[in-house]
Amino acid sequence: MAVYSYGGTSADGVRRTGYIVAATPKMGRRDLEGRGIVAEELSEAKLSGQADAAWRIGFYESLGMLVKAGFPLSKALDFMSGDVEGGARGAIMSLSDSILGGATLAEAMAALAPAMPPFERAALAIADRTGAQGDLLVRLSSFMESERRMRDDIRSALAYPSAVFCFALLLLAVVTFAILPRAGALFPGEDLPSSVRTLRVAAPVAFGAIIVIAALALRARALLSRRAGEGGAAALRLERILLSLPVAKYAAPRLWASRFAGTMAMLLDAGLAPQDAIEPAGEATGSALVAAGAADAAAAVRGGASLSAALGGMRPVSRLLLAWVAVGEKTGSLAEMLHRASERAAAEYGRRLRRALSLLEPALVAAVGTIVLAVALAVIRPMLDLTLQH
Repeated sequence: MAVYSYGGTSADGVRRTGYIVAATPKMGRRDLEGRGIVAEELSEAKLSGQADAAWRIGFYESLGMLVKAGFPLSKALDFMSGDVEGGARGAIMSLSDSILGGATLAEAMAALAPAMPPFERAALAIADRTGAQGDLLVRLSSFMESERRMRDDIRSALAYPSAVFCFALLLLAVVTFAILPRAGALFPGEDLPSSVRTLRVAAPVAFGAIIVIAALALRARALLSRRAGEGGAAALRLERILLSLPVAKYAAPRLWASRFAGTMAMLLDAGLAPQDAIEPAGEATGSALVAAGAADAAAAVRGGASLSAALGGMRPVSRLLLAWVAVGEKTGSLAEMLHRASERAAAEYGRRLRRALSLLEPALVAAVGTIVLAVALAVIRPMLDLTLQH
């Protein structure tokens, strides 16, 4: 079975569009004819763009509430598809068809949204294996919403530094490819001032270095995202390099700690034992380092160690979580303390990034000022001197 999008005309002459589930296009056309619709266009639906993060947040919350109310998953999806239109309806119909075909919700969502992050995949897989799917879906929606707000705050904070960086890069390009060649042409070959000669060498080198560094940073980010999901030695090396950078070594562990604590709290609320929740929570962080440490910690707990003792070796997030876990173990409120730890780590992650960005802004402004000053001293002043001599 597959989901097809169609466009056609009904018996009363009204234009109709929508989605239909059928084994083949031919059977889809026959089904539409039975409904009194002559299909003029029928093709397999392209739905991957519909299932973005914003849509999934609302979808998980609505689906979770319906499941908590007692609706079976397939019935809940059918109910939801009747209340939406457009691509959202096609996406839900695709999920329903996959689940009726024997797929789990996690497998169906992975096919619809292949770029979903590891923590979301892990949470959905656990939801499929537990009897508290509704609660977990609602909690997953809340967790994703808090992460989206954090990302939006970071993007807003990055807007001004990014604009200044682009302006500085543009200014450097103008100096390198427009001002310096013309300035050099004004001076006879042997009379070219040493400042202009130096700037003609330094400016292209600086411009090229900035482009290369930016490209390498983007490449490293893409590799880190992909390798973290795959695990292995390459992912561990990339993350150790990341943790050696000034800002990342303070910010990244707090993001991972927030995801680990939040996911583990969800799993404990769903009834999983701590030793069974540690490893999926480690995978949910998207960090190969934390995932490897979580596997060792789970084995230690199964061997009789306390949770706080086992998590002590789970670097680099252990020091951020140990106090919370120890209090949770002693008071019997481990899930609640992990929820609080997740919120605290997320807040600290946001503060660290905002602090770094607040330092980045004046640094970029100073860099732009330095470029302007260098051009003025190296080019404009010799040009003025040459004009006065004549």
